Amino acid sequence: MHCVQLSHPPERPVHPGSDLVVAVSGHLFDAPRDCCSELFSVADQAQALAELRRVLRHGGELRFYEHVVSHGALARGAQRVADATFWPRVAGGCHLTRDTTAAITAAGFEIEQARRFGFTPGPPVPAIPHVLGIARRVADV
Repeated sequence: MHCVQLSHPPERPVHPGSDLVVAVSGHLFDAPRDCCSELFSVADQAQALAELRRVLRHGGELRFYEHVVSHGALARGAQRVADATFWPRVAGGCHLTRDTTAAITAAGFEIEQARRFGFTPGPPVPAIPHVLGIARRVADV
């Protein structure tokens, strides 16, 4: 998650995390609105999801739109090579090989809807696998 520089100080204290900064002091949210399309670039995806879960009410909604690892062996192999060599350095920490849907589930969310699809900004860029979905925070056990 990327921080936005504010033109004035926040009304509530800001509690920094490793990758995610949530301006909240004892408040819970029904849905953190601006948390999609960033989970591929945080250094610690599990920690970022734990922080989102922490500030989300039980039953609250997490909407996500992320590019994800390919199911195809050839494309997945190319993604792994890019991740291991140059891609995160030239693309702002972006990781091509994350299974974000599995990470969301492991963090204590239940996937209600998820649709995988290929998306390309246009030729010559090939279609990149994406997932669009909704997850809900499940109760603590």
